[in-house]
Amino acid sequence: WAAKLKWYRENGIIPEEEGNGENGTLVTSAEIEGIDNGQIARLIRKIKEGT
Repeated sequence: WAAKLKWYRENGIIPEEEGNGENGTLVTSAEIEGIDNGQIARLIRKIKEGT
């Protein structure tokens, strides 16, 4: 995962919790208790709205 995250960062895509990247926003999920569709929908809405 560390190598993939490094690649994303080097290409201007950063994790959502760190802000917006020059070329995109990386949305991740821990999936500890399964996928949280509500959380993912909120993140997508937040990114689209630019907030």
